[in-house]
Amino acid sequence: MEGKQKAAARLGHQNEPNYLKQYFNDSKEGRVPGVNVCDIRRCGLAMKKDKLFVRDSADGIAFEQCEPSDDDMEDFDRISSHLVECKCRSSSGSDGSLKRAHQIQKRIADIKGSSARADIVMSDAVYLRVSTLDQELLAELIPSPSERIQLMHHAYTYDRENVAYLVVDPNGDVLFGLVVTFEPELLKSYDDVLQFLYNNGLNLFYGSDIDDVPLDLIEGILLSTPTLKAKYQLNDFMTSFLIWRELFPYGPESHKFPIPACDMLLPFEHSLWNNCKGGSDTVTRFAWNCLSVLPIKSPQTAVAARFFIVYAVLFHQTRQVITMSKRVDINKDTIQSVRERNNKRFSFHQTLNFLSRHLVEMAQKEVIDSSSSGATRSITSFEQQDATRHKPNFAKKRFKVDHSILGALGATGASPYGRGKRKKTACRRTITTGSTNVVPTIALDAP
Repeated sequence: MEGKQKAAARLGHQNEPNYLKQYFNDSKEGRVPGVNVCDIRRCGLAMKKDKLFVRDSADGIAFEQCEPSDDDMEDFDRISSHLVECKCRSSSGSDGSLKRAHQIQKRIADIKGSSARADIVMSDAVYLRVSTLDQELLAELIPSPSERIQLMHHAYTYDRENVAYLVVDPNGDVLFGLVVTFEPELLKSYDDVLQFLYNNGLNLFYGSDIDDVPLDLIEGILLSTPTLKAKYQLNDFMTSFLIWRELFPYGPESHKFPIPACDMLLPFEHSLWNNCKGGSDTVTRFAWNCLSVLPIKSPQTAVAARFFIVYAVLFHQTRQVITMSKRVDINKDTIQSVRERNNKRFSFHQTLNFLSRHLVEMAQKEVIDSSSSGATRSITSFEQQDATRHKPNFAKKRFKVDHSILGALGATGASPYGRGKRKKTACRRTITTGSTNVVPTIALDAP
């Protein structure tokens, strides 16, 4: 998933407990037809008992308290269950959007009658039971084929007839819910399809020997499909496959601990690099938004500005550690949490402003002390005869030909003087402050 779909999925995962709680309350109030939920639990990864290659992860499982009839009093299970799937609509674009969800909500209200319309006016959810035998109505209320297949996969994996389908908005409110009943014939056909896919290719990835995986065939498939070729290479596939294989339950070396989220795992090589690399990434991140505008653009001044920024980062981090009032708790704090806490107190551009003011004050104090004392200074002092300097580059002849590449880069790598209004401001500052009698300085455009 990418873009708006990924953002909607992330928002839905964050608000899942709220959605499940609202579904539970609506069931208790009798708003969900034919459902009396006594408890809802979130569930993780599940595997089908007789088919280990079939796995599923629903958003929740709802337990119902059923009332028996006179005919089945002897062997009646008072507790039954069904799966719950939540879908968040956070945009107003095309199919699957928030606008489309409101249209489906009104369609359900039209089917149920005036009471459901009153619920919409009161910003309450509306619920409807629907069977897979009514294919046209089901396709109208759940337009996405992939979502209909997902619901069917929930029912198939858990051997359940009913799945609750909740469509919610980004504010955390349920718009409407469908209790979908899947017919046994449909689930049997779905079982035949999955078994066919397993017997004709997927079984290669479930074998005991990893050497049996046909790498040439996989690489050919990745290269022959433009969408896959643009995103994946064989190394990417094998990295994901080996991580998945290590987490596969009931494998050759099955793990006993709970299965963690795969997006929280890093291959050893990547983790080693992240922990052992130098500080260049940190320096770049700090300095990127603090552009150096030089009144005299030359290789010497550009290199001096870059070194100044590097040492300023060291000063910034040292200053943060020294002025830190809260001690680091080695049992709870992480490097990231300490950095965030320090950056909230003062940022890098604030340190640069402090440093520049402090250096100017030191220089002014040195000049005053030297003038008042009247002492004779050696020829090595800063008041010796000015060295030959380059003239400042004006807008019409900003960069020399032999320094064109250097001239296109700011001291932090930005090109050439930032973006938009910052670029114009920097150029005006360069023209108005440039002078042959001015020592090159660093002007900071902090965000």
